[in-house]
Amino acid sequence: CLYNFNQPVLKLEIVFNAGKWYEPAPGISYFTSKLLLEGTRNYSAKQIADMIAYYGASLECNQGFDRATLTLYCLAKHLVNLLPLLKEVITQPTFPENEFTLLKKRTLQNISIEKQKNTYLATKLLTESIFSNNHPYVAGLDEAVIENVSLAQIKEFFRTNFSIAGTEIFFSG
Repeated sequence: CLYNFNQPVLKLEIVFNAGKWYEPAPGISYFTSKLLLEGTRNYSAKQIADMIAYYGASLECNQGFDRATLTLYCLAKHLVNLLPLLKEVITQPTFPENEFTLLKKRTLQNISIEKQKNTYLATKLLTESIFSNNHPYVAGLDEAVIENVSLAQIKEFFRTNFSIAGTEIFFSG
């Protein structure tokens, strides 16, 4: 006998004014968003990932041209267990230096691979011709830009752009 139990899934999105448009220098929004889940005052990156996995949830932070979005997918019955972790990720990230160094290295490797693809090159050239070289809407990052991003810039960008007061929160499911 097969049973079909529907488990209600929720999606919680917290949207910050923290995209490329708001960054003081290229790459800062990207690195801030990626490092948000790499450790908090009470949890390491592994502990965050383990807790999310334990509850069968998904948590990611992505940035775009205008916004950065922290998105949680989980079963409705686990939301109460995950909200304290979500709160800590938003309010007490530590931005560990070792994770920052690893992320920079991975990003540099990815860019070298992407630069070999026609779609990457075409998108970069097209957006540069439309917006100009230094506009936030130009696609892609250069190696020199990545090398110049500092942990101090990331922490300051987080402090000024990832405030709960300036967010939009979307809840569905």
